[in-house]
Amino acid sequence: MKHKREAIHCAALFIAVLASYFNALSNTFAWDDIYLVTNNPLTLGWDRLRDIFSSGYWYALGKTGGLYRPLTILSFMAERSIGGTNPLVYHLNNVLLHAMCTLLVYFVLSELLPQGRAAFFGALIFAAHPGHSEAVAWVSGRAELLGSAFVLAGFLVYIRHDERPWRFVVMPVLFLLGLLSKETAAVLPLLILLHGLTIKKQRRIWALIKDIAPCLAVLAVYIPVRLLVLQGEAAPAEHMFKGITVGERFLMMLEAFLHYVRLSILPFDLRAQYMYAPPDPLSPQVLLSLLTFGLLIAATPYLLRRRPEAVFFIAWFFSALLPVANIIPTEVAMTERAMYLPLAGSCAAIGMALSGMPGSALRGFSNTLLAVTLACLAFLTISRNQVWKDNLTVHEELVEINMRLLDVFPGYVKSHLNLAQAYMVLGRQEEATAILEEAARTAPDDGNVQYTLASVYIERGLYGHAGKALAKAAALGFSSDMYYTNLAAVRFEEGDVDGAMRSLDKAIELNPRGALQLLNMGRVLLSKGETDAALGYMVRAGEADPFLYEAFLQQGMILGERKDFAGAAEALGKAVNAAPGNAEAHLYLGAALAAQGMNEQARMSVSRAMELAPGDTRARSLYESLR
Repeated sequence: MKHKREAIHCAALFIAVLASYFNALSNTFAWDDIYLVTNNPLTLGWDRLRDIFSSGYWYALGKTGGLYRPLTILSFMAERSIGGTNPLVYHLNNVLLHAMCTLLVYFVLSELLPQGRAAFFGALIFAAHPGHSEAVAWVSGRAELLGSAFVLAGFLVYIRHDERPWRFVVMPVLFLLGLLSKETAAVLPLLILLHGLTIKKQRRIWALIKDIAPCLAVLAVYIPVRLLVLQGEAAPAEHMFKGITVGERFLMMLEAFLHYVRLSILPFDLRAQYMYAPPDPLSPQVLLSLLTFGLLIAATPYLLRRRPEAVFFIAWFFSALLPVANIIPTEVAMTERAMYLPLAGSCAAIGMALSGMPGSALRGFSNTLLAVTLACLAFLTISRNQVWKDNLTVHEELVEINMRLLDVFPGYVKSHLNLAQAYMVLGRQEEATAILEEAARTAPDDGNVQYTLASVYIERGLYGHAGKALAKAAALGFSSDMYYTNLAAVRFEEGDVDGAMRSLDKAIELNPRGALQLLNMGRVLLSKGETDAALGYMVRAGEADPFLYEAFLQQGMILGERKDFAGAAEALGKAVNAAPGNAEAHLYLGAALAAQGMNEQARMSVSRAMELAPGDTRARSLYESLR
């Protein structure tokens, strides 16, 4: 009877997941997906397996980002080997992973709650909760799903097989896999401690240590390896709390925790990005946060006597948020995807409240209330999934968010920068310029604003304005590899070729794997007629970024000029693979193939160039000659 009920519950949970996320399957790639999936060299094949485990998360951007998540990147690589860059494959796997996590939540709750209804109710709310949309409907949310799946599985092994010796092998393995998916999996030993203190009522310190000892052993190995791979960068080097004191950061985190609590219970007004200025110590948000924590602490002794499970699940929610509490500063103040694992705790508590109504009449009311709640949650989730449809929909929301923030905090420079970046993605360059010029007036001592403004000027071809902005950025102490890359572009346009080369030398010194810097150095050398040196830089640029089609296009053109048509065809073939929609790459590949007498292949390539650029007379002429 029990197994039949569990089977029915599992089927209902799977249906709830599909009903909430079916429209996410039509989403494409957005935002970070570009660098983590589609343009990530580490996802190109199984021969990159070693690189995956010896590189940081943001390898595609030429940095570690202070993050090490090889299993997440490995999952993208495996998907690419099966379905290429078809987004359906990636989104389907995210939905299936969410279904798996939902089932794991159900089994965990079934072990901890005496009432099967409460476990089922809590898991149903978890399945449909719109707070998960960012983690599930966005491919890059994969790290949350994988890390949470391993934490839930490890915790389930701990509570279900408490007396089995093999638990001390399986649980740490699952813990390690979770850490290799996302760093937030480090909360597993804390959850085990909380379970021992609240539900098991364990008071012997050595018994508690014995429960978490396998996890501590894993951490003793994982942390040094992680630091070695990241070259000592334990956290993101660039974070949003520069210039903010520890006290101000603490107040911001109090406000963030209040948002997390509200979103777990009333999940509306969800956002792709959360930015806010440090609040006043006596602001309503801070006071309400302190009041919330005070009430929870005051209620804990009573709940421990009557409902220790409730204490455990509330503690689960807050404990699972600790890795994103910016104790170690990160790049975000708060984010919805960070709620994925914490929501298992709050959904369990809500499930307990909904299912715990005594009497047949109230029991029927609770079922009705659950049905209405699920319908509302699913509706909100389906609507929310559309924000993650593609790169444009995400950045349209970012524009709206940051415009609202600037209405409230007109002097908040981070919102100016975020808004300008969103405008640039949407092709609204003049608006990006205007908002950055306003930021420069608001914060005249911010070198990052001047640098970003210069980048927009360069994008618009306003090199004189860009040079002035870069000079101001330098005077304010701003320096980076991209600063010198942009300075080189300005100097080259001004005719200072040697100055451009010096700037690029500095950019390459700061970032030897910077593909754009290497490509630009090759271009500058070509302008000087130094083709041998230029070719070397183009080759290095292509090795640094296999998706930088211009590097391979330039290689092909140089080799073609040298009559090395086989080498040119090989390079141009890579250009076509990197940019299948680029007509020029197909045209030059056709020319290189024709020069080798491979007329049939040449016709196919030139024909594709004609399809992509019907007005290109060069392609038409070459095609006629091949006929």
